[in-house]
Amino acid sequence: MTVQQVLADPEAVATIIREVAALEIMPRFQKLAAHEITNKDSGEIVTAADHAAEAALSARLQPLIEGCCILGEEGADADPGVMELLTGEAPVWVIDPVDGTRNFAAGKRCFAVIIALCHGGQTIAGWIYDPQKDVTAIAVTGEGAWVDGARISVSTGKSMTELRGSL
Repeated sequence: MTVQQVLADPEAVATIIREVAALEIMPRFQKLAAHEITNKDSGEIVTAADHAAEAALSARLQPLIEGCCILGEEGADADPGVMELLTGEAPVWVIDPVDGTRNFAAGKRCFAVIIALCHGGQTIAGWIYDPQKDVTAIAVTGEGAWVDGARISVSTGKSMTELRGSL
C-alpha cells in the first residue's frame, strides 16, 4: 500500500486539526479550572482540553481511512496495550492532542497538536500545528515537507559545525 492509497489529502487533515484546536483547545487556554487539570497514573498531567481534543480528532480522522485505528495519547495512558496497534496491518492515526500539556496548563504559549499516520510499522505522514501562531507543518514520506503550504527542504549550505562557529 502506498502513501497515496492510505492518505489522499494531507491538507484535509491539517484543516481538521485547526478546527479541533479552535473548538476544543484554544477556548480552554489560560481558562482551565482546577478540576480540569488532573494527573495520569504516570504522574504526567492531563487537561480537559487533552481529552476533548483527542475525542474530536479521533471522531474526525477515523472516517478518512477505511479500517484505520486510533492511538491517542490519553487512550494509550489508560490502556498501554493499544500500542500493539502500531505493529498491525491497519493504518494507525497517532494523536497527541496537546503536546506540551504542562505548558498549556500553566498558561504558557509553547504547545502544539501533533498527529502521525503510521502503516506497516512506519510513520508515513505527520502534522504539527501551533495554534498560537496558526502555523502548520506537514511531512509525507517520499513527498516532502511543507509549512503553511510552502515547501521546505533540508539546507545544502553550511554544516552544523560551520553554523555553530558563526554564532
